[in-house]
Amino acid sequence: MQQLAGQQLVSRKMLDDARHAVAEARTDLADAIATQSEATASLSGSPGTPTQDLPEYRAAAAMLAKAKLDLAHAEVRAPVDGIVGLHDLQVGEYINVGQTAMPLVATSPIWVEANFKETELEKMKVGQPATIEVDSYPGVKWKAHVASIAPASGAEFSVLPPQNATGNWVKIVQRIPVRLELDSAAADAPQLRAGMSADVHVELRDRDTATSRATAAR
Repeated sequence: MQQLAGQQLVSRKMLDDARHAVAEARTDLADAIATQSEATASLSGSPGTPTQDLPEYRAAAAMLAKAKLDLAHAEVRAPVDGIVGLHDLQVGEYINVGQTAMPLVATSPIWVEANFKETELEKMKVGQPATIEVDSYPGVKWKAHVASIAPASGAEFSVLPPQNATGNWVKIVQRIPVRLELDSAAADAPQLRAGMSADVHVELRDRDTATSRATAAR
C-alpha cells in the first residue's frame, strides 16, 4: 500500500486503514502468544503432559475424594455383622464423636471365652479341638477349637489389679481367658446368646500323643 500510495494509485485514507489493520494484527499476535504461554504454563510447561498429571486435575480429584469421604461419613456402619442390643436412641438425636450408640453382638464368628486355671495351660495350644456345653441347653454339644489364649490373667485387666508390694499376698491360682471359636452348628441347633454359662472341654495332646482333658467354666 505504501508503494501504491507513492505512485499515487491509492488514496491517503486507504494507506492509513492498511497501517491500522497491521497494528491490530500485531496486537492480536501478541495476545495469542501470551495466551499460548499461559496455556503452556498451566500444562506444566509441556503441551504433551497427561491430563492426570495436571495440577488442576489433581486439585479436582482431591476435591472429589473429599466429597466422597464426607458423604461416607453421613452413614454410620457397624464394623461387623451382628444383632443390635437394647438402645434408647430417638429419631433426630445427635451423637457425639466417640459416643457409644448401641451394643452389637457379632454373629460371625461365634466364640466362647473360657476361664482356665493357669495350671491347666501347660499343654494347651491354639488349634486344639474343644467341646462346649451350655447350661441353657442340656445334652447339646458344640464343636470348637482354641482360637487364642490371653496374654494376661483376668485380674490384670481389672480396675485395681492386686499387687504384692507388702509381701503378705496370698497365692491364688489365677484364671486365664481362652477364646474358642465354634467350628459349625447344626441348622436346628439352639441359638447361643452373649453371657450364657457353659462348660468347656479342650482335648490336650502331649508329645506321646496321650490324650488328656482340661475343663473350664464360662
